[in-house]
Amino acid sequence: MQTLIEFSTGKGVKNRWPLAASVDRDFVIEFRTFLHRRTTSRNGHPSADATHMSPRQIFNVLDCCRTMSRWAARPQVKNLPGDFDNPFTEDLVGKRPRKDPVRKCLIPVQDRIAITRIMDEWELCQFSLSLVLPLRPDELRRLLISDVDFDDRELSFATRMGGRDFNKSRLPFRVPFPAAIKPILQHCIANRTEGPLLRRRAVVAGRKRPKRAVQTIDDLAAVFHDYQRKAKPGDIQSEQDLKKLFQRMLRDLGGIDDRIQRDSMKSLFQRCEMKPIIRPYDLRGAITTDMERAGISELALRYLTGHAVNEIMAEYVAIDPQTEMAKYFQAMEPLLAAICQRAVELGIAAD
Repeated sequence: MQTLIEFSTGKGVKNRWPLAASVDRDFVIEFRTFLHRRTTSRNGHPSADATHMSPRQIFNVLDCCRTMSRWAARPQVKNLPGDFDNPFTEDLVGKRPRKDPVRKCLIPVQDRIAITRIMDEWELCQFSLSLVLPLRPDELRRLLISDVDFDDRELSFATRMGGRDFNKSRLPFRVPFPAAIKPILQHCIANRTEGPLLRRRAVVAGRKRPKRAVQTIDDLAAVFHDYQRKAKPGDIQSEQDLKKLFQRMLRDLGGIDDRIQRDSMKSLFQRCEMKPIIRPYDLRGAITTDMERAGISELALRYLTGHAVNEIMAEYVAIDPQTEMAKYFQAMEPLLAAICQRAVELGIAAD
């Protein structure tokens, strides 16, 4: 909303549209023109080169304004008159730009193998999953020790704490992991029984101690209940606030946070002399592309990437994640071999 505030408080704009209720079609047209002319740096970093906003980001801003206006006019909210005519119409907001389906894969298998070969012990433990499985960064951060099933070699992603912690689709799903990852996950866990699977470097090295320690999932629930009880008035107003509180608790338990996760992965990219435009999130796209090329069915691909499987075929076709992922793991044998070799070199796995 920073861009909307910047425009609406600008010279000449505040006088023409002094109130939110006075916003009309002309406001949206001029705001859209403002967005097309505006320059900004990547992720808002002050030292980065400024470029024009991408069409996708312009759509995101306008779509967010449309949603906000619709919410503000709801009878339960009453921040706008009930008869307010939302000027953020489809012809002005547009449609979300589609990505080129034949675009080049930004992080092919060869690059992921190169990344594996330069990883140190902590990096291999934290990011080997990111190189193989199509998981969102936040899904990795919220993994608990109890989410790892070594018998079936699966990671579980589900709603927890009575719905207070949830994944993007709010649907449970399980993702098989290859045998090459098993000793690395065991090394991550060490002698712990519960808590965040992935931890900060300083915590793993023993330079810092977590604020709290837990032994069971019940201990974790008790700690989270204590965090809710101590939250300041107004801190928890939505489900997203509860989710953020749960993530903060995991950080206090020693878990990795988004900044460390992002910066550490970018450091690996730079050491491999990869293009600066490549983002850690691009790994998910590269892996999903490899899964599709390995012959994984569309329904299974949607399930394994944490998307809702709501097509009519889902009512009739059963999904076998283990069989589907076996095809992908076979295609990724060079990458898995590199991970195994690096784990042996670092003393994580036996030769």
